[in-house]
Amino acid sequence: MKKIFVLLIAMLPLFVVGQSALESVFEKYSGKDGFTTVNIGPQMFQLLANTNIQVDVDDQEEFDEAMAAMKQLTGLRILTCENAGSDLCLRFRKDIAQNTPKNYLELMTVKDGDSDVKFLANQEKDGTISEFLMLVIDTEDVVLMSFTGVIDMNTISKIGETMQIEGMDKFEETEK
Repeated sequence: MKKIFVLLIAMLPLFVVGQSALESVFEKYSGKDGFTTVNIGPQMFQLLANTNIQVDVDDQEEFDEAMAAMKQLTGLRILTCENAGSDLCLRFRKDIAQNTPKNYLELMTVKDGDSDVKFLANQEKDGTISEFLMLVIDTEDVVLMSFTGVIDMNTISKIGETMQIEGMDKFEETEK
């Protein structure tokens, strides 16, 4: 029994690897007053990707690419703190900064008026991205978005277009 317990403790990091680097931030703020929380699991992406949706012939190729991209995702989580200047949102921003791994690549920063948007990624040795983060800070709210899965930049762009996710337009603009 003791050996099994030691083995389970030793294997614990293997189970944690698949989780978001900001797991503690999501756990701390999800469902709290002042936050909007969205969690989409892999089953929803599979459901969407396998749904027989009719689209215009002109849009079919782009739609098929987006559906194929969704099959690669294992999760999407969004936390939005309203009232960016509040103490709660300031603590949220601090927790994000403290919990974002230093090895994440900063892909891009967009400063547009009162809005700051950062795109960060955890790139694996094979070049794929296992987590893609978007952080939006403006005068109204603070948004943290995390995509997990086997991701490439084209995947992110296609999913952002298809799901019409707020803030993803900043990333899409650079793709063109």
